[in-house]
Amino acid sequence: MADPTPVELTGNISSTATTTVSFTAQAAGVVLILSVASDDYRTTSGSGRPESTSWTFLDGQEGNLGHYVWYKISVGSETSVQYTIGSATRSAYTLIALDNMDASPLGVTAKNATAVTSLTSPQNIASVTPTAGSRWCVVGSVGTTGNGTQGPYTWGGSYTKLSERYNTAGYRPGTTVATRTLDGGSSVTGTIAFTAGGATDQMMSIISAWKVAVTGSNFSFPFRRNPSRGLIMRGRR
Repeated sequence: MADPTPVELTGNISSTATTTVSFTAQAAGVVLILSVASDDYRTTSGSGRPESTSWTFLDGQEGNLGHYVWYKISVGSETSVQYTIGSATRSAYTLIALDNMDASPLGVTAKNATAVTSLTSPQNIASVTPTAGSRWCVVGSVGTTGNGTQGPYTWGGSYTKLSERYNTAGYRPGTTVATRTLDGGSSVTGTIAFTAGGATDQMMSIISAWKVAVTGSNFSFPFRRNPSRGLIMRGRR
């Protein structure tokens, strides 16, 4: 099967405690991945989890901000997902879709939180080691927060940026997502650089590997008779 074609379905800045992320329904089997960064993250029971059912919490971390990733394998009818933070304040979110993925897509995941006060040099994101012998789509998600504008973001390590959403006023969480497709067997990492209009309190990264679906190379064909040359068998190839 061909490599996935990652796309951003939607992304925005929200200023409400509960945010409904609306998007166009995708084909069944498409992997939906939601990333959120929020300064006032929720600390009560169910911390960081979306209210919409059947979404799976992939990874998350909390410090000066909360940065979370959830996913769902589409059944072909989803058009929204909700998440709740601590109060009616700003958060940044992005939702992407991966086609051509394995039905049980998650291979491995890692996370890394880095507190930064200067954005003059690139920062390392987390690393992940996909299993050898398979093709993988690696998804990197970064959350930032601070008193200054948190973007634009520049990705290193052969990633293609899909999304960036960041606040331009007040206390300003931001998030960016990028992907790359590769064969497994070795550690995959990357770097991120970005320009801020003021101090950045913290950057967090979550990186995950998703197995690309493969189709078998063996095909069976029925017997057929050639009237002039006798029985011909179409076998496996």
